[in-house]
Amino acid sequence: MIPLSVRALITGAFTIALGMPMGGAFAASASPVGLPADTVDPPSPQTQKDLEQSMRGEAFANASYRLYAAQAQRENLPSVARLFERTADVELGEHFKEEAALSGLVRGDAANVRAAMAGERYESQKMYPGFAQRAKAGGYSRAAARFSEIARDEGIHARAFGTALRAVQSGQGTVPAPAGRRRSRAIRCTATQMNLR
Repeated sequence: MIPLSVRALITGAFTIALGMPMGGAFAASASPVGLPADTVDPPSPQTQKDLEQSMRGEAFANASYRLYAAQAQRENLPSVARLFERTADVELGEHFKEEAALSGLVRGDAANVRAAMAGERYESQKMYPGFAQRAKAGGYSRAAARFSEIARDEGIHARAFGTALRAVQSGQGTVPAPAGRRRSRAIRCTATQMNLR
């Protein structure tokens, strides 16, 4: 079970995120991938805002339900775990995916990488440092340390996306391996290997 203070912290962070303007990875265009531009009615500003908020909710539900499923497995409740897993699949594989298509979330490769880079920069330079500062001021040093660590990770992600953007735009170069706690070596490839051309 998640301690109340951690649950409140997660809920509070999610509430703060819901109040923030969409940007970075959630930036959208008027023509959703998979639909011809002439068949798409761009959503009204309010509908776009609602789509963005609902995608946040679906993504949060997916991640939460996966954690709940793992806990149910640890408590030897496989049927409860399956319920969480299947519901998580619907939240991401159907609801989020359909809302993303309507909102125009996914665009061309360069635009997608730019959006990801902007989102990671925002998280590393503004969002997580602010969370860390507020947690420290509130006396919650464990959360402050975790937010600071995540900010550093997000900065690494932003730089990796910057490198990837140069490779996407030039059709050659080094695309960093996915960053995480364990640092991996970069992957060197050409435009053909990246299927860019």
